[in-house]
This record gives sequence, C-alpha cells and structure tokens, in this order.
Amino acid sequence: MQEPFSRSGTLIDCNTSLSTDFNYEPKNSKKDRTTLLNLLEILKPNTKSRLSWFIITFFVTWYNAVMTPIRIFIMGPNKVPEKIIFIGTAIDIIFVLDAIFCFYMPYIDNDTRLIVTSRTQIRKRYLNSTAFYLNIVSCVPVLEIPFTLIFGAYYNVTTVMTFEIIRMTRLLHFQVVFDEFKNFSSRKGPINVSVFRMVVILFCTQLFMCIFGSIYFGLSSSSVADICPGSNLYEENLKDMELWITSDNVIVDVMDPTVCESKQDGKPDCNDCPHVLFFLRSVYFLMQTLFTIGYGDAVVPTKLDTEVAVTCLFMLFGVFGYGLIIANMTSVLSNIDVVNMRFRHEMDSLHLWLKFRSAPASISHKIDMCFHYLERTQYGVLDQNLFEGLPNQLTREITKSNMVLLERVPFINPQYRSKTFLSNISLALIRRIYPPSSIVIHEGEKQRELLIVKRGKVDLYVKSCSEVVATLVENDYFGDCPLLFGTSNEVKGISPGFSEILALPFNKFKKFMDCSSHTDVDSWSSVSNTVSMEDPGAKKTAEVSRMQMDKIFSYVFNLKTHARSKKVRNMFEESAEVKVKGLRILPKSPLLVYWDIAAIFGIMFEAVSVPIQLATYTRSSNLASAHGWVFSIHYAFDILFIIDMYLRMNAYAYTTFENGKSQTIVDIDLIRKNYFSSPWYPIDRIAVAPYDVLSFALGHHILFRIPKLIRVLHLPRTVSRLRTNLSICFERSMNEKLSSIIKMFLCSILIIVWSSAGWNALRLKDSGHKSVYWALTTLTTVGYGDLTPKNARETIYAIFIGAVGATFTAGIIANVTSFFHDTDVSEDNIDHKMNCVIKFMENHSRPLEQVKRIREYFEYIEREQRGISEDKILHKALPDHLKSEVLMHITHAMVSKCPHFSNRELGFQRQLMTSLEQRFFSSRSMIITPSLPSDGMYFIKKGTVDLLSETKMGESIPFRRLGVDDYFSEDSLTDHWDCNPYLAVSVTDSELWYLNRFVFYRLVENFLDEGAQLSKLEPIKKANTHSRHDTTVTHGNSGGNSVFFIHPDNYFIQCWFGLILTITIYTMMTIPFRYAFMENHEITTIWLLLDYFGDFILFLDLLIRSFFLAYYDDSHLVTEKERIWRHYYESGKMKWHIASLIPIEVSALYQPILCPMWKLQVWSLFRMNKLFRLLEIPALVTSVESSLAKLGVRVPKNAIRVGKVIAVIVFSAHFIACLFFAIASYNQYHTTEGSHTNWAYMNGLFSKPLLCPDQHPDTRDLTRRYIASLYWSIATLTTVGYGDITAHQDSVIEILFASFVLIIGTATYTLVIALLDDIVSQLDVTSSLYKTKADKVHAYCEMEALPDTLKSKIHAYYDNLWQRQLGVSGNKILSFFPDYYRKEMIIDIIRPYLRNTLFLKDCSANFIAHIVNCISYELYLPGDTLFHEGERCNSLILLYKGKVHLLNSKGVKFKTVDNGVLGETSFFCFEPHLCSAKAVDTCQTFCLSASDFVSCLRENKMTEQFKEYLFKNTTQILILKESVLKMIRNLKSSKMKKMAVEEKSKIPKGVILPDTLSRCSWDAMLLLQTAFLAFIIPYQISFMSHDTALSLFLIDVNIDLFFLLDIYAKLNKFAVIKDGSLLSSPKDFRAIYLKSSFKGDLICAAPVSFVAFCSGVQDTRYGLLRITQLIRIRHFGKYLNSCAITLNSRTSLSISTEKLRIIQIFIIMLFLCHWFACIFHLIGKMSKEQGWIIADESNNSSSGERYLRSFYWSLYTGKLNHVTAITPAIETV
Repeated sequence: MQEPFSRSGTLIDCNTSLSTDFNYEPKNSKKDRTTLLNLLEILKPNTKSRLSWFIITFFVTWYNAVMTPIRIFIMGPNKVPEKIIFIGTAIDIIFVLDAIFCFYMPYIDNDTRLIVTSRTQIRKRYLNSTAFYLNIVSCVPVLEIPFTLIFGAYYNVTTVMTFEIIRMTRLLHFQVVFDEFKNFSSRKGPINVSVFRMVVILFCTQLFMCIFGSIYFGLSSSSVADICPGSNLYEENLKDMELWITSDNVIVDVMDPTVCESKQDGKPDCNDCPHVLFFLRSVYFLMQTLFTIGYGDAVVPTKLDTEVAVTCLFMLFGVFGYGLIIANMTSVLSNIDVVNMRFRHEMDSLHLWLKFRSAPASISHKIDMCFHYLERTQYGVLDQNLFEGLPNQLTREITKSNMVLLERVPFINPQYRSKTFLSNISLALIRRIYPPSSIVIHEGEKQRELLIVKRGKVDLYVKSCSEVVATLVENDYFGDCPLLFGTSNEVKGISPGFSEILALPFNKFKKFMDCSSHTDVDSWSSVSNTVSMEDPGAKKTAEVSRMQMDKIFSYVFNLKTHARSKKVRNMFEESAEVKVKGLRILPKSPLLVYWDIAAIFGIMFEAVSVPIQLATYTRSSNLASAHGWVFSIHYAFDILFIIDMYLRMNAYAYTTFENGKSQTIVDIDLIRKNYFSSPWYPIDRIAVAPYDVLSFALGHHILFRIPKLIRVLHLPRTVSRLRTNLSICFERSMNEKLSSIIKMFLCSILIIVWSSAGWNALRLKDSGHKSVYWALTTLTTVGYGDLTPKNARETIYAIFIGAVGATFTAGIIANVTSFFHDTDVSEDNIDHKMNCVIKFMENHSRPLEQVKRIREYFEYIEREQRGISEDKILHKALPDHLKSEVLMHITHAMVSKCPHFSNRELGFQRQLMTSLEQRFFSSRSMIITPSLPSDGMYFIKKGTVDLLSETKMGESIPFRRLGVDDYFSEDSLTDHWDCNPYLAVSVTDSELWYLNRFVFYRLVENFLDEGAQLSKLEPIKKANTHSRHDTTVTHGNSGGNSVFFIHPDNYFIQCWFGLILTITIYTMMTIPFRYAFMENHEITTIWLLLDYFGDFILFLDLLIRSFFLAYYDDSHLVTEKERIWRHYYESGKMKWHIASLIPIEVSALYQPILCPMWKLQVWSLFRMNKLFRLLEIPALVTSVESSLAKLGVRVPKNAIRVGKVIAVIVFSAHFIACLFFAIASYNQYHTTEGSHTNWAYMNGLFSKPLLCPDQHPDTRDLTRRYIASLYWSIATLTTVGYGDITAHQDSVIEILFASFVLIIGTATYTLVIALLDDIVSQLDVTSSLYKTKADKVHAYCEMEALPDTLKSKIHAYYDNLWQRQLGVSGNKILSFFPDYYRKEMIIDIIRPYLRNTLFLKDCSANFIAHIVNCISYELYLPGDTLFHEGERCNSLILLYKGKVHLLNSKGVKFKTVDNGVLGETSFFCFEPHLCSAKAVDTCQTFCLSASDFVSCLRENKMTEQFKEYLFKNTTQILILKESVLKMIRNLKSSKMKKMAVEEKSKIPKGVILPDTLSRCSWDAMLLLQTAFLAFIIPYQISFMSHDTALSLFLIDVNIDLFFLLDIYAKLNKFAVIKDGSLLSSPKDFRAIYLKSSFKGDLICAAPVSFVAFCSGVQDTRYGLLRITQLIRIRHFGKYLNSCAITLNSRTSLSISTEKLRIIQIFIIMLFLCHWFACIFHLIGKMSKEQGWIIADESNNSSSGERYLRSFYWSLYTGKLNHVTAITPAIETV
C-alpha cells in the first residue's frame, strides 16, 4: 500500500499535516524549501490561517465594493481625499498578494476528496481556472501608482475612471470567499444551508444598496457640472435645478447657506460638499425602494426621466429581492429544527383528526404518550417510516440484535431452526411502544402473536385474582403457544410503565410459512394454520408454556388459600413514589406553569421598560440614577430571577429517559450538573450580576440595567417550556401554531418598542406616540412619509430600522405562511388525485355519470374529512396496535349491534373490527349495482341507504331504508352471489365500513369455532334478512317519534342560514356607516322597517335553534327538545345571540341627541350590540357552502377562499374607514376656528365647523368622505400607504388609531399572502409534481450520459403520460380510484375482451370482480416491445387502444392486432410466447400477471376447476396455437412476405417537424410579436392622441401578415405531436388545429390596423379597434415554453422549471404594470381638470414622459413602495 507522504504521491488525507517529503524539488537553498513548505502548510484548506486570510480578503473586497462607487459617482475622480487614495493603494497590494498566494494554495480534489499539495498541479489548476484571469484583472489597478509617478498632471480623468471600474470586478471574489466560509463551517458538521443562504442574501442586499445608491446619486447629478459648487455658487448653479438632491431638505439644510446659517439654535452646520450625507441619503432611498417602505419624502425621484427610469429599474430589482428574502426566510424557518417542527405539525393534525372522530380521552392520551416517547428516542418517527427505503442488507444488520431475543423462544431456537430461518423471522418483528396502563395481552382471546419484552416490563393478571401473578421483564417472551396452535390467552398483561415490545403478528408469520419452503419446518399446516406437535420445537413450546402456566396458577392458588405477609406483598408491589430529601419541585408541579408565566412577564417588563427609560433620560440629557416605582419593580423581578436561579440549581427535579425507562432525577448533584450544562446557565449568570451597585458610585443608573436585557434570549425557550409544562401539569395542549404566534407576538412588541425608543431619543420634539407611529410605519413597510429623517443621524437609524423591519416583516410573513400552508404537495393531495382520475376517465371516454360520481366522491372526502387524509393517518401515522384501538372505537358500535357478531369471542370481534375498510359514497350513488356482484358486508357509520328491488318491468323500487349502525349484504359473506338479490343506493352522503369476503374467510380460519357457529346461524340469518328487507321503517331518531323538528339537512334550514348571513352582513355594513357618516339625518321609516325585520328574523332564529333544530351526535340524529336546548346552550352561541337581541336603542327615546351625533347616528350607536352576530359569520359561511354543495352548486374551492380573503379585506376596510372618519368628525366638532387637528379637514372634506343641528351633507359630499376614508383604510390594510391621506400629527387619538390599524393591516397583509400562497400551491400541485419528476428524470439522463435516442424516448414517454393522465403512471392512477369505483370502471372497459378470452369468459361475475382487483394498467409508446418470442409469458395483455405488430424471430411482421387479447394461450398454458409484439402507435393495455391469476384461483378455490377447463379445451387451445405457428411458417412464401413488409411512415414534402430549427425560430418570432402586441395596443389606447405614425402602421401591418402566415402554416405545414404521437399528415394536424385555436387566431389576424388606417381612424380609437388581437396573448406561455425547450436542447444553457417560473412571473409582472399604467393614464386623461395628470403638472409633457410617470406609479403601487410623488386625486379616487 502506498504511504500517504511518499515522494511519488501528490494527494494526502484531509485530516493530516503536510510532510517534509514533498515531490517538488526547488533549486534554491534548503531554507527556501522549508519556507515554501511552511507556506503550503499555512494555506492548507480548512486551516485557521487560511480562513484568516480569506477574512482579510473578504473585508478588503467589501471595502473596495462600497468605496469604489463612492469614489466614482459621489466624490468624483478629482475630489478623493488622500487618505482614501492611500487605503486604496494598500488594498491593490493585498489583491496582488492574494493572486500570488493562489499559486501556493493546496486544494481538495473533487473526486478523491484528498488535499493536493503538488505545486505543479496547484499551478496548473490555477492557470487553467477563471480565478487566475479574474485575479490578473484585479491586480491591474496597482499600475495606477507608476502611472501617477510617470505622467503626473497629464494623468487624465478617463484613466482614473478606467482603474476605478476595473476595481469593481473584484466583486466576483465574494463567491470564492463564501465558498471558503461554507467549507470551513461544514468541517465541524453539516450547516443549515438556508440560514447560510439567508446571510448571503442579506449581505448582497446591503452591498446592492451601497453600490446602486451611489450610482443613483451619480446618474441624478450627471446633468450638473459640479455637484459641490461651494456656498457662493450654490444658489446660482443648483438651487433651481429639478433634481432630488436639490429637493431633499436634509441635504439642502447643510448645503444651502441661506438655510443652514439661519438655524434657530444658532449652531450652523454648513458643508459645501457633504459626501457622507450624499451617500447616506442615496442608500436611504435604495432601502425604501428595495424593502417596499417608500416613505415618499424628499429622496423620491423628480420628473427627470433619468431618475424615474432608474427608480423603476430599482423597483423591479426590489420586487424579486424582497420576494427572495421572504422565500428564503420561509426556507430558514422550515429548516430550523425541522425534525421537531415536522413532529409537532403531525401531532397537531393527529389531534385534529382524533377530535373529528370523537376519540375518547383515554385513546388520545395513549397516543400522546406513545409519540412523546418516540420523540425522545427517535424524534417521533415510526419504525416503518424510519427504515423505509433502506436496502435489505442494512435492514438485516439493524435487526440482527433481535435474533438474540428470538433464540430464547423454543420454537425458533437454533437447536431446531437454521440461521436463515431465524434471520427472516427477525425481519418480520414489529416494535411497539405501550404507554403506562396499556393492555398488552388480552385474556381469553386468540391473540395470535409472539410478544418479546425489549424494554420495560409487563404485569400478568388472571380473572380470579386482582393481584399481579407474574411479571415479564426484559428479554422475556409470551404468546408463542397461541401463535403456533391457535389457543386462547389464559392471562392478561398490562404495562405498568413505558414498554417496548417486539411483536410477531400472525399474518406475517403465516405469510412467511405459506410462501417459503423451509426444510427445518415441515409440520406447518396451511389449512388449519397450526404447527403439528410432531415438530420438536413445537413440542418444546407446549411443554415450556404448560410449565409457566402451572406456576402461575399454583401461585394464584396459594394467594387464595394462604394469607400473605407484608414481606411477600412488598415483593410484588413497587412504589411509584419518588423519595425526596429537602425542597424539590417535581416535573408535574403546577408551580412550574405559574413560574413560567411570571418569568415571561419579568423578561418582557425589563425588555420594554429599559429602552423607554433610556430614551426618556437621553431626551432630557439626564442619565443620573433614579429610584422611582419603576426601579422598585425592576428590583422585584431581580429577586424573582435570583430565586429562579437558586431553584434551578437546587430544587428543580427533571425527567430523563434511559433504556426506555422514565426516571425523575431528584439528586442535587445531578440537578446542578444538568443546569450548568444547559443553555440557561450562561445567560442567567450574566443577567443576575448586581450591576446596579456600581450606579451608586458612578451614577447613570439606567445604563447598568442594559446587561439585564440579555435575558430576552430566554424568551422563546420560556414559551416552549410553558407549552411543555402545560401539557404535563394540566394536560392542556398548546399546539405549535399557538406557541409560534405567542413568540412572534412578544418579539413584535420588543422590536416595536426598541425601534420607537431609539427614534424618540433622536427626535427631541416628537412625542412617544409619534415615535411608535413612525416605528410601525417603518417596520410594517407602510411608510406614509409624514414622519421622516431630518439629519444624518436619523437617516442612518432609519436605514438600519428599515432593513431590520423589512427582514422582520419577511419573517412574520414566512412564519404565518407556514401556519396556513396546509397544502399537501404530494401524491396524497385530494385535488391532485381528482384531477388525475377525471383526466383518465375523460381520456377513456367514460360516461358523464361515472365522472360526476367520482367527482362527488372526492368533493365529499374533502368536505367531510376537513382536508385530512384519514387513510394516511391510519396506515402511516399510527403504529399498528394504536391503529387497532382507534379502529375499534370507530367501528365498535356498528359491529356490536349486529346480532351475528355481537356474542362472538372478544378476539374474533377485535380482529373483525380492525379488518373493516372505510368507504365513502356521495348522495344518490349506487353501492350494490346490477352488474357487479357484492363480495362483502356493509356497515353504516353515517348517512342513509335505501335497498332496492327490481320489478318485472325493470324498475328499482325501495323497500327498506337503513340508517346509522345498520348493515346489509351480510349473505354475501357465506354465499357467492352471481347476481345481486337487491340493490343499494346512498340517499345522503354516507360513510360505510366494508367487510370483504376473503378477509372474513381468513378470519374464520383463525377462529374455527366461531366459523362453525356462524355457519349454523346461516338459515336463521337468511330468514331474518328476508324479514328485514320486507319491513319499511321511517327515517328519524325513533320510529314512533312524532315531535316536530327541523332536520339539519333540510332545504328550509339551508336557505334560512343564507338569510341569516344576509341580515348579518347588512347589519355590519349599515350600522357603522350610519354612525360615522350620516350626520344630522333623521330616523326614517325605511330604516325602521329594514332593521326591525332583521331583528324579527334573528329572534326566530333564536327560537329555532333553541327547540327545533336537530343535530348529529356521532352520526346519530338528535331530535329531543331538551337535548337540542342543552346542545345550543353549551355551544356558547346562545349568549351572543341573546346579547345581540337586547333592544338597547330604546335608550334613544330618552336621549335622542348626543352632539355631534344626531338622531340616526345615536340610534345606530345604541344598536352596536347587533354586531355580536359577526362572531358567527365563519360558521354561517361554512353552512352556506355546504348547502350549496348539497344542492349541486359547485363553486371552486380556491375561488371561495379568494372570495373570503377579499370579503375580509373589504369588510375590515369599511369598518376601519367608518371609525377613522368618526374620529375626524369628533375632532372637528370639538376644535375652534383655525385649529382644526383632523385628517378630514386637512384633505378638504370639511369646509366649516360641524354644528348640531345643521343641514345634513348632500350625496356628493357623503360619497367623497366615504371614498376618501375607504381609500386610506385600504391603503393602510394593504400596506400601500401612499401618504397623501394620513393621521394628523397633532391629534393623539388619530395617531393611536392609525398605529392600531397599522398592526391590523400588517396582520391582514400577511394573512393574504399566506392564504394566496396556499391557494397558488394548491392550484398547481399536479403540474408541480409532474415538473419535479420530469426535472429529476432529465437530470438523471444527463448524469448517466444516456444516448440522445433513449433520452428522446424517455421524454416522449413522460410527455405522453402528461397528456393522457397528468404525468401519473398507470398503476398509480388506478390506486387513486376507490376500490368499488375502480372495479366497476375496469369491468366496464374490458368486458368486451373478457367475453372472448379463454377460461375467463366462462367464469362467474364474482371471480371476474376478484380478478379485476389484480389488473394493472400500462402505457406503451410507438416502437416499444411488449414481449419477445421465447420468453416466459408472465402476463395476459388486454390491448384496449392502439395497434401492435406480431413479429417472428427475425423481426418480420405477420399480423397486426387492433384492440384484442395478446398471449392468451401461452398465459393459460404457462408456456413461452410464440412470437414477439411491438407497438405501432401509443398503446393502452390492461395486464394480468400470472402470479396474481394463480392467487385468485387459490383464494376462490378454483384451481381444480381451472385444470379441468384446460383438459376439456385442449383441442381448442391447440388450434389457436397452430393458427399462429402456421402464419409464421407461411412467411416463407413470397406473397406473404409482400404482405408482411412493414410500412414506413413518410413525411409529406414541405411539412415542418416540431423540433426543427426553423420551427423553433418561428416560435421565437411569435413570442416577440405577441409581446409587442401586449405592449403596443394598451399604449395606443391610452397615450395615442395624434395621428398614427406611418412607421408604426407598417409594423402593425407586418405583424398582421405574419399572423396570417402562421395560420396558413398551422393548417398546411406544421406537424404536431398529439398524445405522444407525431402527426405529419396535413389532414390530421389541420383537423386538430381547426378544433382547437383556429377561431381565436383568425380573429387576432384580422387586418384591423390596415382598415383603421385607411379609414382615417386615429388616436385612441385605433388602439380600441385592435383590442381583439390581444387574444393572441393566450399562446404566450406556449411560445415561451417552446423557446425554453429549444435553448435546453440546442445550447449549453439549462433553463429548469424553477428558472422558467421566475421568468414567467417577471414577464407577467411587467405586463400587468404596463397595463395598469395605461389604465391609470387613461383615467387621468378622461378626468381632465380633476385628474392626477393636472395635479402632477404633466399635462404639457410628452406621451413618453407621461408613460414613464404612469409606469412609475403602477410599479410602486403593485410593489407596495408607496412613495407619494404621484397619487390619485381625491375627487377621482
């Protein structure tokens, strides 16, 4: 083996040091060689020295990236200070050194992961890399030194600018530095990629602001010869110029001598050239733009085209930059503690489902304890999910430890069994976690499973004794005797604590014994499912089991006959009490909960009060010590935290889980050790130090409280601890969402307080509430612009808070999005399944009735299951023993009420309940159909079912109605129905549980005694069935109950809830409006009638709900009035309903006027209690949705969700607008002339003081006031905040109300984003899954370098799969169907083929139904081989669609099969195929495998019948085989050869294929011209006010001609791919085009531009005539996809699905901004003197300038930048 440091080696291990034996031999001295080796050692990867160098280069690169734009665009080449020039020269030298060091930097080889130390290889790799050329360019600026020395004064500005621009290329070094940081960080373990990426994004955002802020300043000042002309020339050169620099008050206050020298404080702060202020204000503008704050103060661009254009470009960057921050923040939050977060979300879903299923508290508690145990041991992941996907070999190694435990079992002991047998059995073991008090062994039941105690213990009991008779400890086993011989358990086993049990279930044991041929176990009987006593292992098992039971019963006998001493009793009793010495607080003490709450209050008080006091003392310039009441509270909390620290060190016991055992630690040494090693101790140690003592000597008391703020780091952990303690101490669950909301709320308070305290300290003239108001407008990115920075310090602070606030808002949005993002983007998604299934059915031309039924099924699942996948929870989220308990809870009532199973053995009942399958049927769905015989029994869990009998006339008449807990089709369990004796149909949406006949057979085989008794009951059962079917019962709670009640599904109550919702909405809209706006109005008759009609209806609603509205209690209809009253009272709705009916407005009779409110307003105020009904709106909306669905009105789910979001925004905006105007009215009434401090007067909505009484405002004034109020409300709620309407700065109540609305607005905006994110993800689940799969396949093909032909074939397969069944494979899509729907559909499809298939054509319908369950669906592309001649026939192929060539061994075709059966003789005779089969076109087939066919024969006991059939039909089979062989032999004749020549597909001359270069170029031209249409037509409509230019007309005509040519080409030249097949015949692709998009394209190609121009139609009308051509935009996505595919296939570019989506979003955003800009301009143009164009003084500007201003408005409005340069006029708002 080669040594790692040999001279011939160039690679060393990453963890070793460099050797002195280095393969590079320099010619210099030994000292130089040592120096070189030391340098290589220093620069080795992942060393601290190398990292230090990269940190230096990082800061140098950052300084260069920030300073160079400042030198270029702000300072100018000739005004750079010497110090900065000197620093720049030093940086140039550092880059030169870095370029030299790269020749000596070892690197890690990507293939071997070893460090390369050979200087030759390092140099070679470096010289061939882009880094070398980058470093060469980076070193060029060092030549500036000799240039300066040589040329001196002749050294011109252009050369200086060249060197500065070259310095900017050093930005590319950041990628190398970040990679180095990432590699170094990953050395200690895996890093969180999302967090690292977030840091990089924030850094790049900061860098972007600095660089482009300087560029923005430079471009804005480019029209000025000298931006710093001096104080003498300022007024002459700059003052009157239209620049943002000269409009910015902060800059003007410093540069304008007339302003800065006249300050009232007498301290002028003049600066002729404030470079720092230039930079700060530019960065301040970029911060507003990128983070969508947009105060709209003086830094906004002026009307200068350059400034507006650059600002638009920055806003485009900001859209994606801020979106990137939000998206990555979502990724960060989802990846922080991802395992625990996933576990908690799954537990929340599980609890929701258990609540929906009304699971008892005992089951919920068991599940909680089981999963909390799993959380501590394996993060809550079940074993089956944990080991899923592991190779068999690894699984065997993992389970090898179980073999030692199995060896103790006599039957499996190595003395009797081989190691292979032992290994295979160990794989079948299932680990179960039993919480305390769980029943492990059921006495008296045939619990056929082997149980081995791995951890914990199990106490054994017998019926005749209440004491523990024995205990199974670790490594003990039980149940081997029942497993082998089918005996019943004689004892009961209960787990006293947590126990880990390894279980070998009987079904796995039986499958293993049946399917395997074991030479060491030949005594197994597949008939009786037992092992013979002749087997020595079985014999030993029986002996050991008998001895154990004899000991147990002997001990029981002794307990009964002899009194036990205390000593004996203590041997079997274990005290659960924890012995404690001294003060100890146990983990279940309620004190922990109260203590955590107190700790949260203490932390929050410190964190809130200290910044406020610090700001207060800073404003007063007094930081001296103070000892007021606030500091007394501080000291009280200090004492609290000292006590807390003492208790944690000495009294807080804690619980550990070791080896599966839960232990409470009370030892003081262990408690202290646990506390000192926890993250609490370092922070407590810092925070508890008595810094205040120093203040008595030094003063400045509040400064010494600042270290206490470090305790804020405890806040998230304290909330999490409170959540845990609530669960342990009070058994109150706080889900993950609530916990995160509390944390988010507390952090929000802290950030708002800290931000406002800092602003308050800087702004001495602003009050505290104004500071909070500014902080909220900044942090929520509303940014009205009424409070803005006034100097450099405030600007720096605003930049910092703006960046922090935007990031914080992004975090809130990401967090809330994670709450509402419940969309399951997987194959289990209900909408995805429904889309795929419906597409499949439509593709197979299924009847509309079947499609309707399947759609109703999925909608019922979504509606009734509340979006929870019950199947996923039962089979993937619950362990098998807990799943059994849950299923027993669900099905117990149904099974126990069935007389055939109610008196059976408990073990039989238990297994029967857990064997039932859940099935859902929508209203009027057939359950038992005429065509498909029933093969099982149905139990009704929910709903109503009618049994139907067929008359002689063929009509179906109901003769029996069944309700909850009834059953039917029980005869089919013992009889094989070839024809159903009756039919069954669901009257309502129904949940049924189904017992399959074959499952019942297997169950009876395990309980032979029960099977014998059931067979004896068969004649009685038939008689009873007959009598049941002949008796008709009424539907209701009881047959004879005649009490009047209203059914909850009644049509009347559905309409009634709609009426209640309408009245509630009317009340919600009118009462606040009348109170706020209808001043000096009288109470009219119409208002009285409308209001009291609503009150009367609400009173009737109270009566109906109290006495007559029945309800469902666990699927049972309750109609008794007492229970209805109790249910209504306990629901909590009654108190709100009664409160809303109290006639408080009677008070208006005694006090009708409360100025400034007149009669109608006072009356509305006293009716505000009616708004209590708003609490019921969500429930009413849900009821109306459900009613519409039941009536057959299908509103798309996502449309409903969007409608709800819009309704919430509109109603909230209305309510807030009313309150906002009411506040203004109150201020207007109580102010004197000349001191109007309200927003309405400031905006011209009040022209005079309010009087009471006075004339009421007319309709126009009323409308203006309401629209203006609603405009402010919506602008605030959506965080747009233009700033043209704001709260008055001198009105405290308006500022406070606006602050409150800002918080509500942020929550609303966040909620909207979260809901829309969930909606969008739901819309595109199917497409996303397919594209993800296609991208993975594409990446695999590229990685494996597959041939192009094979790649094309794979891509064609997936394209075909998408066209036919939305990208889901055949077997997968069949699994989406409910079993009964799938069976019915497949039989309907393949029935014509089965009629002509051997053996199957003579089988019963029952056997065919069983066969259908095993049939799979496959798709073959043209050219695919279905099977080869001579290979074993493993499947029977039913060719449903398509053509197949049958070929001989030489590949010569002798027959073409179209829609038939392939290989039936070879399949049924189990022989090789006689020929080969190749698909001609796309073939859809149904396949039956030989193994499944044999299994069906066995399960239906038809093996002998099949053999007899083959024997009887031997002649027919031989004839069929001979016919095929004869055709193959006849191929030798020349005539047959001519017939067998395969036709080659010929492409007609002139037809252009889809993937040719000319076709791709044509699509690219269509893309460009469609984009041009989307731009030019709205522009012509809005901006064209003069005659159409000839050049533009010619372009329009050319586009029209091009679209006409496109129609011609699609009709005659362009071949298409349809369903994976190439259609090159003009007749074929012309027919497709005529049916698809021909009409729309023809309308678009109409030469309206030519007609309009020739007719003299000009200006806006010209564009309006062309508006129909915008229909062409619908093809834009197709053209863009075509171009992306072309770039991927013909160039080295790779446009993934994610990149394509980003491009699509960017283009859509540009189009929308352009269209809104055109609409906005058109509105302004039509408004004439009242429009924004006049207000903006743009009426005399060119159309291009007005377009730029309109686009600017559209962009910042859509982006929520809310600058105030352009806003709508109030008259036209």
